[in-house]
Amino acid sequence: MWRRHLDEFAVVTLVFLVISAVMSLVGAHSARALLVKDSAVTGMFGLLCLATLLAPRPLMFYFGRKFATDGTEASTVWWNDLWQYEGFRRTMMTMTAVWGVAYLLEAGVRAALAYVLSTDTMVVLSPVLIYGVLGALALWTGWYAKRSQRKGEELAAAAATAQ
Repeated sequence: MWRRHLDEFAVVTLVFLVISAVMSLVGAHSARALLVKDSAVTGMFGLLCLATLLAPRPLMFYFGRKFATDGTEASTVWWNDLWQYEGFRRTMMTMTAVWGVAYLLEAGVRAALAYVLSTDTMVVLSPVLIYGVLGALALWTGWYAKRSQRKGEELAAAAATAQ
């Protein structure tokens, strides 16, 4: 608030913390229900990712800006200006789609396992699945971003040579 700037990452985090807290307070209080509740939260994040594919800019554009810039006006302008390049737009859309599908799958698998496996097993397995998917997505995102940046630089060099 003191910077007078909306931080999209903070807003999404706050919304999901509130949703999670409300679901914990209002929902059923069995161990299995709490395990499924966690799946609902990650599933909603997956749906949010996919829904933003219909927005002017997808969610990963804003998350990328949060982590790829230092927050200064100059770096934010630089990031925003990248949107003019088709390859950058495609990269952000692909990342958002992959994160959305991955979290929907993770939520479905974890919810199904909550009914198949014992709650003792799921209490151990659930965080492994949550953080395992997050880690895999972070690694994939880093790899894909570097690959996309390299392709963009190659295209820019080829265009500069052709002129």
